[in-house]
Amino acid sequence: MNAAGERMLTRWLLAGVLLAGLGLLWLLAGGDRRVHWSPPGPLPPMLAQAASVPAAAVPALSRFSAIWQRPLLNPDRQPLQPRGEGRRLGDLELTGVIISPGLKLALLRPRPGSGPAGAASAAGGLRVALGARTPDGGWQLTRLEPRQAWFSRDGRQLRLALMPAAAASVATRPAMSSSPAGPDEALEQQRREALRQALQRLRAQPPAASAASGTHS
Repeated sequence: MNAAGERMLTRWLLAGVLLAGLGLLWLLAGGDRRVHWSPPGPLPPMLAQAASVPAAAVPALSRFSAIWQRPLLNPDRQPLQPRGEGRRLGDLELTGVIISPGLKLALLRPRPGSGPAGAASAAGGLRVALGARTPDGGWQLTRLEPRQAWFSRDGRQLRLALMPAAAASVATRPAMSSSPAGPDEALEQQRREALRQALQRLRAQPPAASAASGTHS
């Protein structure tokens, strides 16, 4: 760098130092007193009213209990039971009623084909006393008659009627047979049933009536 360039650089450095010094003196002398933040202006009337309105209270969860207690997508409107915590009452059928002065019971069992819970054991019956609840604690036996029982749960009622013996035998017969009965087997079963009914009528006939018929002959 030649002497002329050095002199030019020195002048620029001196000018920069002079400007920095002048700026520092201006700040120290209070040159920024007129620089300040303006306070926020008042809110519009509508925004002020909205800010003063209290937040809406969250409704209690119990108000929506009907959503899970009576689900719309279930045909029987009963909530699904977790696996291993019991059966729905719609999967059970009434098989017997015991009414005595000191004991009142409803005998239940799983319906045929009600699922793995019903097929797990053939003796998977339940005994529910009058006023007691099912093992899962859901349904309560509130009324008992010789051929039907009433259960209640959360204000709902369900009636189970005693299945007739003939219907019960027909319902359980397909599960016992491994193959459908053919025409010959069906005729043989009808003959056996007719013979059994005839024997029952003969046994139920009073002896006096049979003796009287013998004397007239």
